[in-house]
Amino acid sequence: MSLPNIEDELFQQVQEHPEMLHTLTPSEFEQLVAELLAGFGWEVKPTPKGDRRFDIFAVSTVGPGLQAT
Repeated sequence: MSLPNIEDELFQQVQEHPEMLHTLTPSEFEQLVAELLAGFGWEVKPTPKGDRRFDIFAVSTVGPGLQAT
């Protein structure tokens, strides 16, 4: 499986230097994960900040009438 072609600067930096994952802020990590999922075709929506629950909500249609979250 190949990674999506995301032109985001943060994604490019992490792709070139994977050790950067350990230095990302929680917000940067959420952004990266959301962009990766969107690049794979998932519908991605952020959740309200400060709700202390889920940071992103992502849905993918896996077949007729079937969805994965």
